[in-house]
Amino acid sequence: MQDIQEIFDRVKKFKADQKVIRDAYKSELSHSSEYQEVKDEIEKLKIHKKEIESTVKSAMIKDFEKLEDLKLDIDADNEMISDLAFNRLIKGEKVEILDELGNKYDPIIIVKFQKVK
Repeated sequence: MQDIQEIFDRVKKFKADQKVIRDAYKSELSHSSEYQEVKDEIEKLKIHKKEIESTVKSAMIKDFEKLEDLKLDIDADNEMISDLAFNRLIKGEKVEILDELGNKYDPIIIVKFQKVK
């Protein structure tokens, strides 16, 4: 089995290689006049799209308020599900959820590393 530090160092090197290639790609695109023209046209269309969305959204303001409330409720309930599942897993209990079609959902635990400040 490989050392965690070796794998971490290898990932850092791969990310540095990716950055070099991405930067070269962006540099080449910035020198293309056709690309710049298309990019400007896309920006104009995005602004026009936002104007249309804003008009429709203002006509449906009550629905959008409800949509925001639903989003907050969903986020809170998902956090509660995660907390309950984690606590049961710590106790050694089996955790699984079934949807309306009978599909099973098992919990997934992910470990990530964060730079110490």
